[in-house]
Amino acid sequence: MSTTAPQGVKTEKAFCWFAEDKQLIFGTLCSVSLDVLREARRRDPGVIGALDVIEPEAAALVAARHCGELNLEFPTGWQLQASRWPSHDQLSEFCYFYFEVKHRLKFKHPRGGRMPKEILWLLSGWLQRGELPSYCNYQRYCQLEGLKLLPLLIDHDYFRFFVFRPTVERVEAAVETFKLAVKVMTGPGSYDLPWLATRLLVSLRDDELWPIRFERQDPKLLVNRRRLSFVYRDLKGSQDAVRFTPD
Repeated sequence: MSTTAPQGVKTEKAFCWFAEDKQLIFGTLCSVSLDVLREARRRDPGVIGALDVIEPEAAALVAARHCGELNLEFPTGWQLQASRWPSHDQLSEFCYFYFEVKHRLKFKHPRGGRMPKEILWLLSGWLQRGELPSYCNYQRYCQLEGLKLLPLLIDHDYFRFFVFRPTVERVEAAVETFKLAVKVMTGPGSYDLPWLATRLLVSLRDDELWPIRFERQDPKLLVNRRRLSFVYRDLKGSQDAVRFTPD
């Protein structure tokens, strides 16, 4: 059976940057041709945009969330965020669906003030993908270029877990994965995330070989690299994330 999408239809992993609160969001990007969208609307007048055509279950979940009719079980203290953002021509549409839980960790810069968010995102990538704490990788987060999908994102106040192509089954699986991830990060025997963030910050150098030598010098770094890689177990295909802007 072919898994190739029909001509004029495309689903991708994507990210969106909300400048107002400086928040990085990962989600699902759906794109259709004008002919495909017109045909879908002819068959169903309720079709709004690309998400309804390609990921109707995701569209239904987002609608249920906004209407307060979404019946999902997840731990007390978690928040669920879901929305859809169409392009102006509605041929492309970005959908995000994620859980977030507030944490009490204090990520402070060694010289005072808050740790840059980009360092926390680099820490997220290091724990999940094993991304080296190089200056080059740090710049990718600063410039929001060449990013890979991160199901789990560490921020100053929250842990967030993103569901790609959300369906009821995938959302339920995500709840269990996020539970485990939170336990690994904050439960008994967990590692010191603020300490790890500081070590990544001070390791940034232009020399691409330095991060490798740095990890070998500190066993705590080497043993924790990719410790959260299990968050990818249900994700298939490329992990490249394209940028979406509704403009």
